Amino acid sequence: MITTNKDSIFYNSDLEKVVEAANKKETAMSEYADGIDKKHWLRYEGFVKQAIHDHDALKHHSMLLMHLLDNRAYKGKVDKHDTWNHWYVEKGLIVASMSQQKMADDLGVYRSRIERWIKTLEDAKLIKVVKEKRENVYVLGFIKDLVEVFYYEI
Repeated sequence: MITTNKDSIFYNSDLEKVVEAANKKETAMSEYADGIDKKHWLRYEGFVKQAIHDHDALKHHSMLLMHLLDNRAYKGKVDKHDTWNHWYVEKGLIVASMSQQKMADDLGVYRSRIERWIKTLEDAKLIKVVKEKRENVYVLGFIKDLVEVFYYEI
């Protein structure tokens, strides 16, 4: 049985349902992925990331949001903020965690631009920035009634 702290928004039985639903989703996604041409997908994904990196017209705060969504917590993800167990399972929040420098490197922009984009996304209420251990964790949404709800959907 899953245990939670008092700050959690779920009761134990609800958390078990969330984790079970996430496991089913992960299984369904892996079964789907096994059925497609993985080499084609990797080429496509690599092409899109390279195009974003190379073309200034594609560099925009919406690309940062897509990058954060692409790097959000998933079952089995190992990172220093324990984004799956602590944030997703215990707190019921959908988060991503990476340094601003890593985001800048991935998107081919200066870190100062990443800082401006984060502020733009935060002002538009598309993300929330939470400090943990002097570092940022980017909250992208939450779980309500066992369904993932992203701030861009509200």
